[in-house]
Amino acid sequence: MRTIFLLASICCLILIAAPGQVRAGAVSDFDLEWFRDRPMEVQWGPDPFLPKIRLDKGSGNSSGRKYILTAVILGGEKPAAVIDGEIVHAGGKIGSHRVVKILKDSVVLKGPSGLVEVLLKPLFSLGNNLP
Repeated sequence: MRTIFLLASICCLILIAAPGQVRAGAVSDFDLEWFRDRPMEVQWGPDPFLPKIRLDKGSGNSSGRKYILTAVILGGEKPAAVIDGEIVHAGGKIGSHRVVKILKDSVVLKGPSGLVEVLLKPLFSLGNNLP
């Protein structure tokens, strides 16, 4: 019984895929020239699935240098922080500033212009005018 079903299936597939039965240009009955003659300019609005965000610029100092604190790692022997994509520890240097203290939501730096506190901020914040 299985053999008969298998042979019948193979015969059907051969008949369907026979090259003599396929017409050239039979893919669609649409007149593609009509679409080419009438180009449509689609005006897309903002993506409704993306929240309206703004990037935070970081905390600056009097010299105008801005630092972006993206992570604080507490615990273990040495607390660490990620400032401008670089991992720093207390006593380490970032630019012309030395890391004085790493707290849970900020890092204190000492530079030529004095002490600077860089606050931990998210990389983005949601806008007020969400749908």
